[in-house]
Amino acid sequence: MGKEQIRTSQKNKKLEDLHWKTQQWKTRFQIMDDELTLAERLLDSQIFQPKTRNLFERLQEYKIRIQKIKNTKKTLLIDISIHENNLGCLLDCTDIKYELSFYRKHDKLQAKIDSCLENFQKLKLEIFNYTGGILNLNDF
Repeated sequence: MGKEQIRTSQKNKKLEDLHWKTQQWKTRFQIMDDELTLAERLLDSQIFQPKTRNLFERLQEYKIRIQKIKNTKKTLLIDISIHENNLGCLLDCTDIKYELSFYRKHDKLQAKIDSCLENFQKLKLEIFNYTGGILNLNDF
């Protein structure tokens, strides 16, 4: 096997890994959609102790933060789509600078996605910890 075949084989493996990673990102965001829906339904429900101090303000603040995360997720999904489309360009690319630039962009996108998912996990935990302590279970 020649050097070019080895390089092509390594490049194909790398592209497969990148494609798999983009699919994982999309899957994680699909799961996030379900969790966002649950969190929003919880915040909109009427199951909290009515005399909780600053309840309305706190729930509103959570809703605003959820909307910000949803906006970030929407932007990231567009970025993922563009990134995924550019994967095909790498297959025939012979410019090593373009490849390296693409890998750097991939790493930056990974960092943004990780940050978004981490921020959501923190918010979700905060919401569940807060609301779990003020549920009005007397009616159940």
